[in-house]
Amino acid sequence: MKPTLVVPCYNEARRLDGSTFVEGSKLFAALVFVDDGSTDATASLLETTVRGVVDGGGVSSLVTMDRNAGKGEAVRRGVKVALELVGPQHPVAFADADLSTPLDEIVRLTGLLRALDRDVVIGSR
Repeated sequence: MKPTLVVPCYNEARRLDGSTFVEGSKLFAALVFVDDGSTDATASLLETTVRGVVDGGGVSSLVTMDRNAGKGEAVRRGVKVALELVGPQHPVAFADADLSTPLDEIVRLTGLLRALDRDVVIGSR
């Protein structure tokens, strides 16, 4: 079963590579982006990215927060939307917007949940 990916974002306009998320969207049940009150062009880039995923046949959503509430709150809100979008049968992962963890590695790690019969897998670089 494909995982759902939550991507919290705060002022990521200079680092966000939306095309990589669009190209990799087929690896995921859904992509949920959370703009955590960014003051740069992050929101606009995320709107374009979500549109690209949806136009390509994928499932994606953008959660926009009025003010910066921190990464933990952004992830919490993103997970809530992810579960509403595709249900709890899909594992949920979260990763930084700068793609410091490659998308295929996220899929591999979430595959370990089933392979090892675990509830949580945590990766560190």
